[in-house]
Amino acid sequence: MKKPLIIALCGKKGVGKDTLFKAVADLGFQRLSFSDQLKDICSDVFPWLALDYPQGEKDRKQFNSKNGLMSPREVWMTMNVITEIDEDVLVRRLERQMNNMIAHDQRLIIITDLRKEEEYRWVRKNGIPIIRIHDFSDRNEDAVEAFLDTIVGDFDFYNYKNEQSITNFQQLIQEILNDHSSINR
Repeated sequence: MKKPLIIALCGKKGVGKDTLFKAVADLGFQRLSFSDQLKDICSDVFPWLALDYPQGEKDRKQFNSKNGLMSPREVWMTMNVITEIDEDVLVRRLERQMNNMIAHDQRLIIITDLRKEEEYRWVRKNGIPIIRIHDFSDRNEDAVEAFLDTIVGDFDFYNYKNEQSITNFQQLIQEILNDHSSINR
């Protein structure tokens, strides 16, 4: 049985991690996300909350709470308090989901949102290569965004958010895939 190839994408909000994933999905990669673990928990607790929203809808205040209207992102961030009880709860959920995928013969996986210290520790512990995605946008930073500057990736990729960047990313993933295939023959 071939060893699975798991890659983690790391980058600040809006650098194009999911867009770049979509550009290589047709190679057979499946997407995993740490944040999807939280969204899944929230959707279980609040059935009226969708698993995801279009970019403009994530910050639109649309749900009543005892403190007024909340956006989907505010609901997710409020529920993120579970990581204060156990910082690895979302990591373990992703690991279970990944192991289930591997048990069902999924061999190509990309984690699209490595953004927190506990996620980074788990990725490194498991020998998962990291591609740091950079762009050239100025953005307001919070503690998570600042932490990303400290992450050392195995590959640095500069996303100019054009067709050439898509092509270059596809070539990088193909090179990683070829190297992995030659090692696992």
